[in-house]
Amino acid sequence: MAGENVVGREPIQIIHIKQKSCSNVFGSSPCTASGTADQKCYNTYPTCQNKDNYAATTLDLYFTKANLNHEVLDTAGGSPLYLIPSLVSASTAPTVINVGGSNRNVSPLGLRAVLNVVFQDHPHSGRVVDPYQAGRTFDANARGSFWSKWAVRNKYHKGSDILIYDGYVGQALDEMTSRQYIIDKLSGPSSSGGVRIVAKDVLSKVIARKSMAPAASKGELLSDIDAVVTSVVATGALIADYATTGTIAIGDEMMTYSGRVQTTSDTVTFTITLRGSDGTTARTHEAEDTVQAVLEYTSEKAWDVVQDLLVNYAGIDTALIPITDWDLEGSTYLPSFTITTKVPDPTPVETLVAEITEQSLFYIWWHEVDKEIKMRAIRGVDVEPPLFDDGVNIVSGSFKIKEVPERRISQVWTNYGVVSPIENLTKIKNYKTSELLADLDAESTNEYDEPSIKNVYSRWITDRNVVLDFNTKTLNRFRDTPYEVTLQVDAKDRANWTGDTVRLSHFAIIDQHGEQAITNWRIMSAEAIVPGEVVKYTLDNATLEGVIVVYMDAGDPDYVGDGTDQFNGAWYAGSDGLHSNGDAGPTYA
Repeated sequence: MAGENVVGREPIQIIHIKQKSCSNVFGSSPCTASGTADQKCYNTYPTCQNKDNYAATTLDLYFTKANLNHEVLDTAGGSPLYLIPSLVSASTAPTVINVGGSNRNVSPLGLRAVLNVVFQDHPHSGRVVDPYQAGRTFDANARGSFWSKWAVRNKYHKGSDILIYDGYVGQALDEMTSRQYIIDKLSGPSSSGGVRIVAKDVLSKVIARKSMAPAASKGELLSDIDAVVTSVVATGALIADYATTGTIAIGDEMMTYSGRVQTTSDTVTFTITLRGSDGTTARTHEAEDTVQAVLEYTSEKAWDVVQDLLVNYAGIDTALIPITDWDLEGSTYLPSFTITTKVPDPTPVETLVAEITEQSLFYIWWHEVDKEIKMRAIRGVDVEPPLFDDGVNIVSGSFKIKEVPERRISQVWTNYGVVSPIENLTKIKNYKTSELLADLDAESTNEYDEPSIKNVYSRWITDRNVVLDFNTKTLNRFRDTPYEVTLQVDAKDRANWTGDTVRLSHFAIIDQHGEQAITNWRIMSAEAIVPGEVVKYTLDNATLEGVIVVYMDAGDPDYVGDGTDQFNGAWYAGSDGLHSNGDAGPTYA
């Protein structure tokens, strides 16, 4: 990459806003608007005069600091960008992964990445942002300022994509490292001309107040019903609001139906096949009681359910979810994790996704650099991770390691097999079965001298084998107090990012004999603390998750034991339990 390893390189930052825009031309078909040059729109929805024919697209706007005196090309050998000199500063707070929900003070979905950008307002001619600037009779520089005008013309900016590029003078835009977010809010211009944009990663769409599943139904009972009728009429409803067949909930009763018909323009009639279904009791209901559609999943792959919730209830673009990668990861490492459940009440998507990922032993996160939502099973590594060495890669004095005792677990209680999905899901009596796995030695006076209990209430799990797998992997990973490492690297190592696994070699990481150990660690967050220069990583120990190995064939090299052996190779030991070099062979409990 041009400039990446050049001594004396000059870092630059560029902010890229993908402004919501219209691809039509004012007054030209299909746009039917008319008016003088000064009356024309600005090709944005708030200024559109023919909204029925608005054709959504995006307009690329690029911002940099006023003191940048260098041309930036869009691609190597390509065209120069039009750079608006508004940028004052940009800072980020990273995505933080919470694997297995181990941090009990944070959602199992972790923490959202945040981008804060400060701009300085200024006069502007309208170049690029005003497609009809040349024909207007007034001087745009004398009317308002760039950001005051932009805020009015783009008042629906929330949710627009915004990217930050970190690079060096001499690099084209596509050679720089970029991270993507969505605009959350704009403040300003202030009396001093300051403007601030706060943006978050795309998973912010999942937070509780933004998305619910199932959606709240508008249908209400047309009239009172008793506990035995098998025809239910909902008013204020459309058949599109309900599945062809399925389940509805009225009050604290659920009932299954075999069909629904649009009987009038705003009434739907359901043919009920079972009153008091799913552990509920048939009872009377009054007119205007809500007829709520129930969200149902039957033998669905856990990661497919998460994708459905993200796309169809949180409004996340399918292009941001590499489902082929999800399928490969899930089918390889989580083949038994299927879901059969019903959700009768509108519930935050954040809650549902957090429950599924934690209990199905995988995690998802927004990867700002790859610009997609990643998914990974809690599993061993299958490819040799890059090595971070204290003498080569780690910035001197930046390495810190600490215990995280609040994440330790000595007992896992999993309650599963919901009796009634409409009753309290945090009460043990609403579950058919509970499975306990405990390590009492870890609670003894010789060890930690106290219990640390994880209690799980699962509406998703119905299979005992899945529960046993969940309990075992959870206890194995968190039975001993976890450790967390923070360190810094310079730009040459910044290709490693959130979710990646690396090997650490540092004098502070040793075995019981004092010998320096090389261990696997997962990057939980990555933050560019000096743009283009220094990246700070927070990592947790992934060594206990192991290595996914392959047995070496007869024709493969023999075991050497000096660190040069194939990373994921496994060799049989001799009858004496030793390898040919004298090392002890593997043992299994």
